[in-house]
Amino acid sequence: MTLDKAYTLLNFLINKFQGSYYSMEELDLLVDRAQMSLFNTYYLEYSTSQRLNDALGPFKRSVTFVNGDTPGGLLTVPSNYMHLLSLHTIVMISGVVPVQNRAVPILNEDEKVFRDNSQIIPVTLIDPYAIIVQGRNIQFYPATPQAGVLYYLSRPAAPVFGYTIISGRVVVYNPLTSTQLEWADNDVLAILVKALNMVGINLGEQD
Repeated sequence: MTLDKAYTLLNFLINKFQGSYYSMEELDLLVDRAQMSLFNTYYLEYSTSQRLNDALGPFKRSVTFVNGDTPGGLLTVPSNYMHLLSLHTIVMISGVVPVQNRAVPILNEDEKVFRDNSQIIPVTLIDPYAIIVQGRNIQFYPATPQAGVLYYLSRPAAPVFGYTIISGRVVVYNPLTSTQLEWADNDVLAILVKALNMVGINLGEQD
């Protein structure tokens, strides 16, 4: 569903129930708040169904990093990073296999202390771990440069309704300067329902 159709529907319903209209800029902000609310709701239940897995599919990203990207074992996450999905490093194990992927558990500060003192699973490049530090960046241990792959959910792009004004008052939609919602149509409807609820109009998707 394009922003043109989505915003036309929103303003139709807002006018119907409240007798007012929102500007395109106001709808941009409203719909962005609504989509982030839906995004966070879906993420909290992400692993419970294939439906939610599919819904968040447009926001799945991966980044391959090399030793030069992680000075001191610190990986700076991308600017659109929202939630970690998976993390592994790639190590060379001489005499075993040329390359091996090693899953990297994310520990909290208490778990870090136990792991650092563990004699059962010593902290090595073959058995690393990581913690989340300031800026939501990732600090690997051992704190040395490492290579691997980061899988994460990105922030949904904020919608921008591009338009020009004709005759001083007629808004003409411009898809070339617009930033569309990245969701599937059925999820866009859920976003519109949330947007309406935010302005005090209580409707469901069936309505």
